Amino acid sequence: MKNYLILSQYRDSSEYNDFIGILYHFPKKHRNYIQPGSEFIYYEPSKKGKGIYFGYGRIDSIFEDKKEKDHFYAKVVDYQPFKNEVPLKDANEALHEKKEQYNAQ
Repeated sequence: MKNYLILSQYRDSSEYNDFIGILYHFPKKHRNYIQPGSEFIYYEPSKKGKGIYFGYGRIDSIFEDKKEKDHFYAKVVDYQPFKNEVPLKDANEALHEKKEQYNAQ
């Protein structure tokens, strides 16, 4: 069974040691969800970002962060930025997920 993820990723001023499209840094509490072979979409939350989906890829492998206890890295492969960023909300501030034609799959 395939595993599909949405990875929260700030492109500026992240508290994690991420390298977009190369390495995803995350805490131990997410370790059971992020698995080699998982496909993902990057989402930049609106709290400190734009509230958009901006690319996709696949997790190749997972390894421990040797400097920060209880943290891991996921090696990202096949990363592709979206040609056009996709906002979580439309121009009227309505969530796309609530629209009839929206299919989150």
